[in-house]
Amino acid sequence: MSTLDQERDLLVMADALGLGGRPAPVRAIVDYCRKRIAGWLPRGGALGSIEQLELLVCEKLYIVIEEIWSDADLEALIRRYVAMGEIAFANLVNEFDDGTFGTVYERKLANARSHDRYVAFIDCRGPQKSGAAVLYPLARNCPRAYKLQTTRTAAASSRVKSSPTEKMMDLIAGEIGFFDPLFRPLLEAELRRTCRLTFAGIERLRQQFCDSASFQSTVNACLSRVPFAGACVEAGLDCKKSEEDGSSQHRSGRLPRTPAVKKLRLLTVAPNEAARAMGLHRKLRVPQSSVISEVFSTPSELLKSSDLVAEENLGDWEHSDGSSLRPMPVRVEARKLKDTVLALIQSAVC
Repeated sequence: MSTLDQERDLLVMADALGLGGRPAPVRAIVDYCRKRIAGWLPRGGALGSIEQLELLVCEKLYIVIEEIWSDADLEALIRRYVAMGEIAFANLVNEFDDGTFGTVYERKLANARSHDRYVAFIDCRGPQKSGAAVLYPLARNCPRAYKLQTTRTAAASSRVKSSPTEKMMDLIAGEIGFFDPLFRPLLEAELRRTCRLTFAGIERLRQQFCDSASFQSTVNACLSRVPFAGACVEAGLDCKKSEEDGSSQHRSGRLPRTPAVKKLRLLTVAPNEAARAMGLHRKLRVPQSSVISEVFSTPSELLKSSDLVAEENLGDWEHSDGSSLRPMPVRVEARKLKDTVLALIQSAVC
């Protein structure tokens, strides 16, 4: 499905929900989901856990979730639903690939009040797992099958411009998957202890709130709620944009070969709203003085800790033209991955 088709699909979905004419259909759909779920909460809005919220949403939407952990699981699910007379479910074998982690089917032999009118199939066979598919039938004009597409690695997905549908999925997951009345009190308690986000603190929150959530989704949920500027970045070897363009021109035969020089640059940048003014962006070269460079260049076995922390200044970061980022004291925590470095960059708040 092309980006244009997906944008059109979002407009159709917004119209079906009575949200037509809104200037930002993605935000309008997310707000609709949040408000509708808030209306389902018990009196007083009390829920004990995210698992209880999931059960409530499934009940209200007449949906069941089927997790696929192996090829055998997929085959067994197909056999079960086809035996129930849902012949179209045989196509499930063709639904999942490297870019699709979930799909929602509407049962043709179920009535409007059947508890399993919709079935969300979640592919858990790869590193990325999500239950956000449960939210799609909030649009009552849900199609028979709605694919949820994303690239399975966090780094790769951030290098590709997100489609409108993927953007909506990210927002829904942040709003509902980390339901604010449940998640925010835990986050605020963590901030009272540390004054800032740390990798260790984010992991504690993940374990407390929902240990099946991914670490990256927990990072995103935290950043979107903290009252200070913060960004999660991934750095690795890459060439600058002009060198990429030169390489493509060489392949087309227009220019002589000029080998690109790869240096440590930001591969992905995920800032919260307050951090957009930092000026961090993809391809930005990481200065040698940064702890990110230190972690990247040091063999894992020689690192004193899996996470290194330093107080730095963004004024040390330079663009390709030699200009610098706006000076700003920041705290940088860096963690070595296989071939890259994951880092939290936050304004120095305490």
